[in-house]
Amino acid sequence: MERIDVFEPNPEIFDTLEKNLSGLDRVRCFNFGIGPNGPAQFHFTPGYSVVGSILSENAKHREASALSSIEVQLISDISSVTGNSAYDLVKIDVEGFEYEVVEAIRGLSFRYLYIEFTGRAKEKSHATSELHAMLRERFGPYEVLYQAAGNRESTIIETLLEFVGE
Repeated sequence: MERIDVFEPNPEIFDTLEKNLSGLDRVRCFNFGIGPNGPAQFHFTPGYSVVGSILSENAKHREASALSSIEVQLISDISSVTGNSAYDLVKIDVEGFEYEVVEAIRGLSFRYLYIEFTGRAKEKSHATSELHAMLRERFGPYEVLYQAAGNRESTIIETLLEFVGE
């Protein structure tokens, strides 16, 4: 039976996620973020659960003034938690923390990667070209199956990649 493994570092969102997915036998939820092992500060705007990041600059919702932080646990070896190292699809939505997540998932194999590349309008620790180079180095050549329109003011650029092998 194929499974879906979901990782959510924010305990407040995780509780809701677990409740919403509780009737789905094939879905497993893990209350971890993916990145360098250990604790990290996760920043978010209360009341706006879709906005949150390890990078505080990317966590503030434009209509809110308060920013909160909680400690979350990051893991770098997903297969040690899930027992699985091969996936059909991996989705990454981490608001500027993509480089660290891609580094952490280097032991996985997958055919498709849906990734929200952080655009120039948000803080990030890497250039998008560096992230593309790392993806090719770690996982091989790929084709871009879908990419949302973006420009210099874009905060994210949604992209679907298919890894085509050597």
